Formats: sequence, structure tokens, C-alpha cells
Amino acid sequence: MAKHRLINTKFWSDNYISELDPSEKLLFLYFISNPFTNICGIYEITVRQIALDTGFDKEMIFKILERFERDKKIFYFDGWVWVKNFTKHQKACGNVQLGVEKALKDVPPSIMDKIKGIQDQRGSEGGQRGVTPPKSELEFESELELELEPEGAAKPQDVVNYFFELKGWANKEKNFYKKQKIVYARFLRPAKELLYLCDGVLKDAQDCLDKVSKWATSRELDWSIETVFKKWYDLNDLKEKEKKPYIEGMRAFQREGGYKWFVITGNGEIKEYVGDQKVTYK
Repeated sequence: MAKHRLINTKFWSDNYISELDPSEKLLFLYFISNPFTNICGIYEITVRQIALDTGFDKEMIFKILERFERDKKIFYFDGWVWVKNFTKHQKACGNVQLGVEKALKDVPPSIMDKIKGIQDQRGSEGGQRGVTPPKSELEFESELELELEPEGAAKPQDVVNYFFELKGWANKEKNFYKKQKIVYARFLRPAKELLYLCDGVLKDAQDCLDKVSKWATSRELDWSIETVFKKWYDLNDLKEKEKKPYIEGMRAFQREGGYKWFVITGNGEIKEYVGDQKVTYK
């Protein structure tokens, strides 16, 4: 899914960032905004890809990474990047937390062990020395915000309107909603949460609704925006119910390589169908 992230303008005035040279600033910005980033701030990317995107040679990339790791800002090991404090700067939302948990499940245990090792090592050092983190780091954590913002000013209402279109409610008369006890505002909260899950990208939210709509409709199941959350981990595996051919109410089929239709009669016999072949699918 596409991502849209808004970097706080205080990024450039942050004490830590302001002390970096131009190459370091560019690479730092790349690590928090490239297409491989995810909602948990731990993602896989090759040095070759970084070099292709930024124009830096590998030697320069490793040199800059050494500084970021020394300053405990960004870590790179075994082909994985860990942007420290990334999740702290996401907007609070129950389903965003679900997204974080899902992303973490994709991180190999060996990578998580190394991250925990770094965290434990730092905690141990802090405990021994009793040192308060430097001011620049505190300012970095409070001012450098990576907020999820809707692309194209997408609003929950946009999601609800699309949901209504898929349900066939968009062009109904006004009193239809009262008759069916459908309250528009009732869908705003799940719509807002779906937008958060989709990083604020309306097209991605609509794609999720499309997948659930096609799956549920083909099986004559009722569904709502919340169904997307229930099927979140299986969205790409949802399959529409396969429609089968019928002729005059009888199950029909064609034998391999042939053009003739055959039907299964009520008593279980298979007979060739002769006549106008009006095939329906259901």
C-alpha cells in the first residue's frame, strides 16, 4: 500500500539534525520517508537500494550509518533498519497499534533479539552512569514528529460515502435511512480508524472495502466497515465465490477441448444439452 507521511518542519531546526552535514541530513530524511518504511520503524532494505535512491556510494552510506548508530538514532544490521523512536511519533489509535503489532510480526526473531540487546545495553549503561539523555536527544524526541496525515485531505466522510456506494445506499431516497435505521454518523468512527490503518491514503482504504465487498457479496453475506478489521490479516486471500454455469436450472459443464454443453439432470444423469444454450452463472 502507498504511504503518505508528513515530516514536521521542526526537523530542520532540531539541535541534532542541525549539526549534521548535508549528506547526513539527506540520509536521515531518507530513512524516515523512503517507500520501505513501515508503521513500526523496523524494515528491510539493502545498501544497494539505498545507494540507488540517494546517489551515495556504499562506503559513504556505512560511514554515515556509523554516526547514526553511535548517536543511537538509527541502526542498520543484517539488511534491516531500525529507526529508534519511530512508533512514538505515530498518532494514537487502537487500530494503528494493531498495524504496529502486525508489522512487528514480520520482523525476524533474530532482528528483534538484536534490537532488544541494544535497548538492554543502553538501559544498563544509563543505570550505571546515572546520566540524563542529552538535551538534543530530548528535543529530537519531542519535536521530530512523523505524523500520519490523509493524502489529498481525505476524510472519514469520504470512506463512508464510498462504503454507501458499495452497499447501494448512495442514491436511495432520504427516508430510506430512517426506515433501515441507518445512521450516517455511526460509520464515521470505523471509517476514521480504517484511514489510520491505511496511513491516511483514501485509495488504499477503498481497496480494502472493495475486497471485502466482493468477497461478502459473492457469498450473500452482510458486511460493514468493521468487517475489514476482522479480515485485516486475510484481505489478500479473500476469494469471491466461484459462479458455476447452469442451463434451465441444471448444473452444466463442458468437457475438456469441446464446445458441447452437458447437464446433470434431476436424477443424476449426465446428458448432452441440445438446443439454445442459454447459460446462466450463479
